[in-house]
Amino acid sequence: MRIWFLSPSIIRYGELQKITEAAAAAGLLAPKTSPLRLRIVAKEVEKPPFDFSTGAPGDEQYSDLALRAFGVELERRLRILARRIGLTSVVASKRLLRHLLRSGTLSPQEYNLLGDLVAILDRVEKGAGVETAAAEWSVDIGSRLLAALEQHLIPPDLSEFGL
Repeated sequence: MRIWFLSPSIIRYGELQKITEAAAAAGLLAPKTSPLRLRIVAKEVEKPPFDFSTGAPGDEQYSDLALRAFGVELERRLRILARRIGLTSVVASKRLLRHLLRSGTLSPQEYNLLGDLVAILDRVEKGAGVETAAAEWSVDIGSRLLAALEQHLIPPDLSEFGL
């Protein structure tokens, strides 16, 4: 039996840059210049940009906490989507993504992208080191990815309102 481990044990910016490229290709990256706006029942609600900066940039603990905070926000949104398709039991993130793919909530591209991202975030949870540039990615690109994912949270039955 062969056991495969992810290595190295440091989350590098290059790994997250590949996620950025995949997110852009999947259309799951909100524009950088516009704040997140959700239209809910003909009412537009402006939300502040996501902020994962919990320390001083360059600080090792900041790097770790920034990606952990991003991971929490990502998982929260995935669980909201899962409840929408009737999945109420607590399942691991990877299994949750498979359910969202099967239901048609996520496209195959989004599923692959989010699966890769969840694998990286799992490594952070297990104590992998994080480059400072990778933490800054969570503040900049991660925020945009969450903003685009928010569009999935608008209930589909509001289409009659032009939303």
